[in-house]
Amino acid sequence: MEQLKRFLRNASVQAAEILNAERERLPLWLPVFIGIGAGVYYALPQEPLLWASVLSLAILAVLLLLLAGKPVLRAVVLCLFVTLLGFSAAALQAQNRKTPMLEKRVGPAMVSGTVAEADTLPENKGWRIILSDVALEKRPPEKTPEKVRLQIYKKAFDGDILPGMRISVLAIVNPPPLPVMPGAFNFRRQMYFDGLGGTGYALGPVTLEQAAGKNGWSLFWEKLRSSVRRDIAAAFPENTVTASLVSALLAGERDGISKETWENIRAAGLSHLLAISGLHIGLVAGLLFFALRAVLALSERLTLYWPIKKISAAFALCGSIVYLCLVGAPVSAQRAVMMTGVVLLAVMLDRTGLTMRLAALAAAGILLLTPHALLNAGFQMSFAAVVCLIAFYEALSEKWKSWYRQASVMHRSALYFFGTILTTVIASLATAPFSFFHFHRVAGLVSLFANLLAVPLTAFLVMPAGIAALILMPLGLHYWPLQLTGIGVDMIYEISRDIGEGGNALIYAPSWSLSALLLIVAGGLWLCLWQSRIRLCGFALIAGGILLAVYTAPRLQPDIYISGRGDLAGLRLEDGRLALSSLRREKFTAGQWQRHAGLRQPPLVWPEEGAAGEALQCDWLRCRWQKHGKLIIIVRNPLAFLMLCDAESAPPDILIAPQDAVPRVCRAETVIDRFDLWRGGSHTVFVKDGDVRVKTVAQQGGIRLWSPEHFVRENDKNRKSSAAKIR
Repeated sequence: MEQLKRFLRNASVQAAEILNAERERLPLWLPVFIGIGAGVYYALPQEPLLWASVLSLAILAVLLLLLAGKPVLRAVVLCLFVTLLGFSAAALQAQNRKTPMLEKRVGPAMVSGTVAEADTLPENKGWRIILSDVALEKRPPEKTPEKVRLQIYKKAFDGDILPGMRISVLAIVNPPPLPVMPGAFNFRRQMYFDGLGGTGYALGPVTLEQAAGKNGWSLFWEKLRSSVRRDIAAAFPENTVTASLVSALLAGERDGISKETWENIRAAGLSHLLAISGLHIGLVAGLLFFALRAVLALSERLTLYWPIKKISAAFALCGSIVYLCLVGAPVSAQRAVMMTGVVLLAVMLDRTGLTMRLAALAAAGILLLTPHALLNAGFQMSFAAVVCLIAFYEALSEKWKSWYRQASVMHRSALYFFGTILTTVIASLATAPFSFFHFHRVAGLVSLFANLLAVPLTAFLVMPAGIAALILMPLGLHYWPLQLTGIGVDMIYEISRDIGEGGNALIYAPSWSLSALLLIVAGGLWLCLWQSRIRLCGFALIAGGILLAVYTAPRLQPDIYISGRGDLAGLRLEDGRLALSSLRREKFTAGQWQRHAGLRQPPLVWPEEGAAGEALQCDWLRCRWQKHGKLIIIVRNPLAFLMLCDAESAPPDILIAPQDAVPRVCRAETVIDRFDLWRGGSHTVFVKDGDVRVKTVAQQGGIRLWSPEHFVRENDKNRKSSAAKIR
């Protein structure tokens, strides 16, 4: 006992010494605890009581005041306070949204509203618009979504659809889509926080009720964005690929980029060039700062009597904010503007900016103002890349500065290209876990060569010419700068097309557990935020996360997939390939299943008659499949029940009827029919070692503000029946 006390005493002394040595880095962990609190809120199975979290927050605040003389306890309470602060911010944001959402399909019906956003479809085929102040035919206002997203084709309207227009159109509006399978991305939750209550498509011509007005700050920027897109499209009338890529860089519109173009850019590892982030904001601020400072320095009087450095910094900050609003303020750009703004403010105040603290400040600000950004892959990848790059160059900064000071022009050029390679490698390693987790694929080694060529083109040609074009657009002098931007963009696209090999250079991986990702993230933060030797423990956490990912990936792959609508079903065959009931229905869902399975090769289709391998046999009534000694029957025609429900026939282990209701007389260990799909959404079935497990979207989604009403009713009913059984 005495030895244990001595050990604990020594351990506490060592921990105190380490924390004392790292005291300047302790504030960097505050946004981490804010993120933990927000993450706990989103992971809960049902909606918490907001008043309870606010009351707990007040109690912890009082404890912080009372524990002023006890630093260790105060630090623990502070961590709990910040964590609960993130939790409360997420809960408060969700409660304040209260987005009305459709529960079933509406239409064909007349839909009218004001155009809030209008993005061009790929190859200029039409528009993807967001309507606000929506009115739906034969639907009461209290049950009408505030916003809906519609797809309108070019022939439906003669002219351009612009923000501010009041339009009406015959359309079909569907509820926000649910996850395509348990554990997949929750589109409905994302649309809840975006304020969207439905999504659909137009069936008839668009009627203009009122031309675009001039009201609303956000509408002003959307109109300006549309004007920039039109000028870019006019500058490249016969080259839609170039126009779409230039629009993505200068106006933040990526919807116009075709699927083939995206595949080439992703495969070459260049998609970060089109995601407005630190690179673009830094280039905009740097170009504006140095350009104005060079112009002002031409005057001897201004140089001697005016603070031209501070004036240039203020001008660069204003320009960065304008560019942020123009591109739609994505999370990555918000983070970059916050960090750049603090640096420029430090220049104006004759202070030095602390980069890692800037990243922490930006993360804390975003998580408190928009907590749902934590769930966004862009937020995660952006901060992962920034934090890793800052940590790496913090450790290398002194050596790098000495190398640069002593180097010749040739050696400085070599250092630049070496730095580009290092930056690409570090950013790729930092974002790879998130890319694998969310998208189940990542660019291969060829991305190093692509970035080595494309990043200098972006820095020295594309962005300088693009910024010049934006500045000159009000004067109508933007044509030639846009042509220079187009030349650079064309060169980047040619690089991506040659190196990306049409998507063949991508590395695919199946889905793996969230626990593994969190372990890798914890290791990365431990490695980057500390400065002493204890940071090396982060490598152990990262290695543990990778091992856990490898271990869990095969166990997370379902054997049977059933879509929520029941129009599509899939089976994972012995060779790992996916066999689908149809290649024409629900193509998006099928593609997501393929990605989650980490499959590159196209899926097979069930035969109309005959066998596909030894285990799967189909006819016009049903399909029979054997897996791990279990007999699975998938009903194609309800006449199959005449045989399946016969008392003399041997019952299957799993009976699936996606389009029909299974009669009660049918016997099976596990039954899934259309009513189960309505109550639970998409289903996955795992057949492992003689055991059958069924997962549903409703089970994993829980009872939340964004859950469909019938999910909530069914979950309430199940919870009450379970409580009754316990009693």
